[in-house]
Amino acid sequence: MSAFLKKLKADKNPRHPLLHKGMIQFLKRSSKYLQEILPLQNTFMFSIQCLLPSMRRNPDIIQMMKQLAASVPRLACKMNFLDSVSTEWRLYQADADIPLEWVETPNGHGVSVDEYWSRVATQKDGLRNSKYNSLMVVVKAALCTK
Repeated sequence: MSAFLKKLKADKNPRHPLLHKGMIQFLKRSSKYLQEILPLQNTFMFSIQCLLPSMRRNPDIIQMMKQLAASVPRLACKMNFLDSVSTEWRLYQADADIPLEWVETPNGHGVSVDEYWSRVATQKDGLRNSKYNSLMVVVKAALCTK
């Protein structure tokens, strides 16, 4: 953004000095407003990106999932909930039963996050129980949050 402003300042067009000055003021005010209004420092907004299907194989993403799980009210304080989510997340990262077709459509576009996680939620373990109980609680809570 600053490079663009410098370029505008360097452009000395004598025909449009007021327009030029107005553009610079508009850009400065707009960027200042957006910096104040957007939740750039919000840890929840930062952590929710771990739910993207493309982030599944990233080994460093476990910290984001822990932060996301800790933000779920009433459950994060229950004993063993965060440990259970961490364990299920590691199982999810290594799960070979999640095909690549769930991540991409046949024409190469990515599927929606909610569609992807609804498919992951159908996964069963050897005893026909849901494979990711605690993890799905966090995912559903995160996806339902505005």
